[in-house]
Amino acid sequence: MITLPYTIKGRVRHGKELGRTIGMPTVNLVPDADALIPGSEATAPDSDEKSSAGLSRSDFGVYFSEIDIDGRTCQGVTNIGIRPTVTAGREEKPAVTIETFIFDFEGDLYDREISVTLLAFRRPEQRFSSVDELSAQMHKDMEAGREYFASHF
Repeated sequence: MITLPYTIKGRVRHGKELGRTIGMPTVNLVPDADALIPGSEATAPDSDEKSSAGLSRSDFGVYFSEIDIDGRTCQGVTNIGIRPTVTAGREEKPAVTIETFIFDFEGDLYDREISVTLLAFRRPEQRFSSVDELSAQMHKDMEAGREYFASHF
């Protein structure tokens, strides 16, 4: 597991907009080229071997996070992983994604540079039997995130 807090900087890009369709729009971060991303070297979906950077698939999961947008700090929940519920069987080697839901945020961040600081690990990434089940878990993760920030900040 990576040492927290851990900051990832990069540019916001367009994604598949699944989060938007289930009421939880996310920011899709493309990290800077030199960034070490949790689990990114362990690209085989069933592998948990450590990479040369000391990272493994066990770092995939949901984190409570702070997001810096032009000096403004926001709070949210970030998922790092291969999105097994929506990519299973569709991609031979799914890409590692970094997706963040920002609490109480409205606006367009496409093509903007932001940083996401992972503060606490919530749970490992997992595959759900349906998008509805995934959505229900995402709501639980968001509620747990709000509770985390209410009790820690």
